[in-house]
Amino acid sequence: MELRTYFNILKQEWWIVLLCTAAALIATYVFTQRQPDIYQSTATFVMRPRAELVENQNDSVRILETLGRHLSIASTYVEVASSRLIKQRAAESLNLSALQRENLSVSGQAVAGTNIIKISAQGVDPEITRDYANQVGVETVEFVSGLYEVFELEPLDPATTPRNPISPNLILNLALGLFLGAALGIGLSLLVAYLRMPHFMSRRFDIIDPEVGVNNLAYFRLRLRAEVSRAKRNGRPFSLALIRITQNGEPAERLVLQKGALLLQSRLREEDVLAYASDAIFALILPETTGAIAKEMVEELCIRLQAAGPAQTNASDSWGLRCSAGVSSFLDALLDADEFWGQAALALNDADIFAYGKVTLYSQMNDSFESSAGRLADWRTEREPTSA
Repeated sequence: MELRTYFNILKQEWWIVLLCTAAALIATYVFTQRQPDIYQSTATFVMRPRAELVENQNDSVRILETLGRHLSIASTYVEVASSRLIKQRAAESLNLSALQRENLSVSGQAVAGTNIIKISAQGVDPEITRDYANQVGVETVEFVSGLYEVFELEPLDPATTPRNPISPNLILNLALGLFLGAALGIGLSLLVAYLRMPHFMSRRFDIIDPEVGVNNLAYFRLRLRAEVSRAKRNGRPFSLALIRITQNGEPAERLVLQKGALLLQSRLREEDVLAYASDAIFALILPETTGAIAKEMVEELCIRLQAAGPAQTNASDSWGLRCSAGVSSFLDALLDADEFWGQAALALNDADIFAYGKVTLYSQMNDSFESSAGRLADWRTEREPTSA
């Protein structure tokens, strides 16, 4: 699922990847074309015992074994070849200018398992590079001749004029540019998706309906499932009501719904849950309330809504508000939240068919909870406005 999400993001933002890749290829090509061609030429040398010191075959074998065990001798020759002193002597011998010297470099390498040493020179001019590599070798042979009395460095293969530059490599650079451009495009695409995510997440997980200002339907459904689970576990009653508000025979407008929501919230208990479902319908959870008591409470709420016109609008406006409601009381432990919601919806449909202003109870029941009437009286007393 994660990979599919990333693929959908890249599919949506493909133009970012394409733009970054094209820009990287163009920049790589321009950069490569502006770089000077670098040539390399290599001379090889061999380390061997001095001929005048080898009197017989046994001496030669002993000296070669000593040379094989002491790799520091070859390393010393390599360091001498790449030293600043040797490079300066070689440049002076060739009468190179300061600019020509800046474009030259020298490196040495001892071939593993052999007595061979390679001295390489790099530069922008192939002929100067060849002569410089050979001259560095000459200066190195002369310098190391006095370091060891037993060994000497002898030229093997001189440096030759290189035909093709070793850098820049256009194909390799374009491949790297393609990879880096695609990686940059993918990264920017994911960044764009990340920057957009907080906006989507806030809309998806906000529990308040932005139009009416009360809980939204998604949150209400979660609370309804929790109440059903609690009722099955504890055996305590609760009721669900769906209240439709119309104005002059049509679904109420947003401003009327907002004012109606404020009035409903002011009359409800703290534990009651109010939400806006859709189509001018409010959903209401009434915990610890039987169906009969819930029907009376909803009827009183509807009466107050219909009578609140002058207090909510200008005197010249026609309130024309009507309510119809369906109430369902949770009785069957086998019901789930969706089926319980369906019962309230059927009761609301019956209320709409009979007449506006009616409240229909889906299932009548005997009020076996003695405190229900007392809770209704307490609810009315708590919400009754005090006289000035």
